Amino acid sequence: MKKLIVILLAALLCFSLSGCGGSGPNKSDSFHSNGGETQENAPGDLPESDKVALQPEATDRKLIYTSDISAETKDFDAAKPALDALISQYGGYLESSSFSGYSKGEERDACSLDYTIRIPAESLSDFLAALEDTVHVTFSNTYMEDVTGSYVDTEARLKSLRQEESRLLELLGQAENLEEILQLEDRLSNVRYEIESMTSQLHIYDNEIAYSTVNLSLRDVTEFTIRPSFGSRSWEAFTGGWTSFVNVLQGLALAILWMLPFLLVGVVILVPVVIFGRRSAKKRRARFPVQPAVRPIQENAPVPNQEETPKEKE
Repeated sequence: MKKLIVILLAALLCFSLSGCGGSGPNKSDSFHSNGGETQENAPGDLPESDKVALQPEATDRKLIYTSDISAETKDFDAAKPALDALISQYGGYLESSSFSGYSKGEERDACSLDYTIRIPAESLSDFLAALEDTVHVTFSNTYMEDVTGSYVDTEARLKSLRQEESRLLELLGQAENLEEILQLEDRLSNVRYEIESMTSQLHIYDNEIAYSTVNLSLRDVTEFTIRPSFGSRSWEAFTGGWTSFVNVLQGLALAILWMLPFLLVGVVILVPVVIFGRRSAKKRRARFPVQPAVRPIQENAPVPNQEETPKEKE
């Protein structure tokens, strides 16, 4: 009984000592020599209240819109200034532009321009509608990219890095030897680099979310491209299928005509060979007639009585 009590007291003492050793963070617990990371600042160890706050609302999605537009105009000299004025009217700006050709009076040489336009996201629909009234749009495609997940992850990582930066500064003020100071400064430099990188990434996201991108290609033409109706597209599909069918038949006919000389030569060669072979077979059969097969007589087979009359047989 005494031994059992001693064992229980020893176990209780060890448990209390391990609990005391785990409490009260110090420099060795908060900082590791392997990169100098702090355990308490890992992104996955955020408090539950912070995790809930980082979840985006249904109406607070981070969406990036991009539109690809192809358009035509018969009056390029008037369309370009009108287009520039339209961009300014809706608060946009040109991110990049390229221009080729010339148009002056009766002289014109396939004028064209390519614009990369940035338009406030809330004005994108109105801008595209006004664009169709300014030029003849032949192609329009708008697509959306949801970057909410990447945005929230970047924000969480940035918050964690800033907390780690504050902790590293505290430890740097408490460092007592050169080795710890160098390790802390190296880790602090890496953390600040990551903070700058992620802050820049968030700024890029914010700019792309706030301003949608419109890739516009405008061409100077003499006649507008007519958009085909459903009936005309159906007729084009039928005629295209019929044309393909006729082309297949023509291809088969041409293939047969291509093979015809080979077939004729083969017939000329094979017919004499077949005739000669049949004649040779007839001559061999005439020279060596086939003898009828004789059935062997069995030893125990009964010999028919030649003297029996038909009546006796009955």
